[in-house]
Amino acid sequence: MKILEEQWLILISTPFYFSIIVLEILLSNYRKSDTYAVKDTLRNFMFMLLNGWLGLALRATYILVLGFFFTHSVFTWHNPVLYWICLLLAEDF
Repeated sequence: MKILEEQWLILISTPFYFSIIVLEILLSNYRKSDTYAVKDTLRNFMFMLLNGWLGLALRATYILVLGFFFTHSVFTWHNPVLYWICLLLAEDF
């Protein structure tokens, strides 16, 4: 449920941020301050796309690696409480 809330937050806030950025660009061009350059804006946009694709590629890699180890597991846990206790100890210590 939390993922759905985060997606809604992104969907709602993105147009708001986009409109603020466009307003800032228009005001800087109106005042002739040359704060924004098209080259810099395109570079930032490309970095944003690259970051998104990299995150997607890493998530796909995580799924593939976890799926591989799940299908080729050496042993299985029959007691979930013992599993979580061992996992907690392995992570913390």
